[in-house]
Amino acid sequence: MGDVNEDVKPDIYQNGNGADPVNCDTGGGEGTVDGDGTASRNNAQLEPEQFRKIFIGGLSLNTTDENLHNFYSQWGELVDCIVMRDPASKRSRGFGFVSYSCQSEVDLAMAARPHNIDGKVVDPKRAVPRDQSQKSEQNMSTKRLYVSGVREEHTEDIFSKYFAQFGVVTKV
Repeated sequence: MGDVNEDVKPDIYQNGNGADPVNCDTGGGEGTVDGDGTASRNNAQLEPEQFRKIFIGGLSLNTTDENLHNFYSQWGELVDCIVMRDPASKRSRGFGFVSYSCQSEVDLAMAARPHNIDGKVVDPKRAVPRDQSQKSEQNMSTKRLYVSGVREEHTEDIFSKYFAQFGVVTKV
């Protein structure tokens, strides 16, 4: 089994620094909290899957769907969970996917990194649909940009005005 402590919820639940797992509702139904503190949805309209799905790389070859489910269900309700396998040999390919019922549960899981499953530190990332991952980097966003070769006459104001055409500049 995975390294999961069923009795202790992550601090993010306890101190209020994370998304509220109860408020997964997107207007299509009511969210409730199960006895174990995880979110449950009653006929609620799900947010688009791309916002609710996590890619998990670096899995042990012994990790099962059940182990993955048991580990990631500590942050919310899983609607899908799979360890990818080779079609011919049925052996694990070392990665998998989990889909939560809402994006806030993904936020909780990502905030709790690093993740250790079956004795191995894995690499969870927000899943990107294949069609979007193959597009050019025009849709990629970043919060920090490093600029080298700056001349003394280039002021913070010049940089701020120039880069404002690409988005909101918060700090120069």
